[in-house]
Amino acid sequence: MNLPAKQKHFLTFSRKLFLSVIALFLVSAVCFIALTASLMNLNVKTHGDLAGLRAILSSEIAERKKAEEERSLAAAVAAARLANSAMSQALKFYRLENPVEHDPENFQSLSAGEIL
Repeated sequence: MNLPAKQKHFLTFSRKLFLSVIALFLVSAVCFIALTASLMNLNVKTHGDLAGLRAILSSEIAERKKAEEERSLAAAVAAARLANSAMSQALKFYRLENPVEHDPENFQSLSAGEIL
């Protein structure tokens, strides 16, 4: 289809190419801005999720440390009771083996200076 010779307002090839490149650039810029905004929203959401997860993990770690300290304390108390019981048994055995030295009457007579 040929244009009439009187119409001189049609675009030349170089001008069409220039406008196409500008349009492509503008579309690319809009897509880049949309992608950047989407990534920023995702970053904010992820940061919020990580902060919540960090709080949960911190409380879980604190609870586990407290439970471990309680178990350690319970083990220390049990060990102290066992040691006390062993010392008590050893003392009873020693008193059974050496009744003269630990008899209260002998202790009073010894403190008074009497000889057995």
